[in-house]
Amino acid sequence: MIYQTTVTDWLTPAEAARLWPPGSIQASSVDPENFEAAIAAGGLTIAQSIQLHGEWREHAEEDGTASRPATALGLAAAPQPPRL
Repeated sequence: MIYQTTVTDWLTPAEAARLWPPGSIQASSVDPENFEAAIAAGGLTIAQSIQLHGEWREHAEEDGTASRPATALGLAAAPQPPRL
């Protein structure tokens, strides 16, 4: 089993420019087509793909079923520094 986060059409170029550089994330590594091509290039096949979408983690944190409660939700609710 592989858990991989990929982007969707909902991610705007401006959001990607804000999200990826701080985590040293290359945009190509979260592209679902690149991911699937890498799996195939490695001689593997994808037997099943389940798209969880983005709200599953937030919901789990809000209802207390997340394995690490309040991580992403806490970051989202944290005070933001002033924008210059």
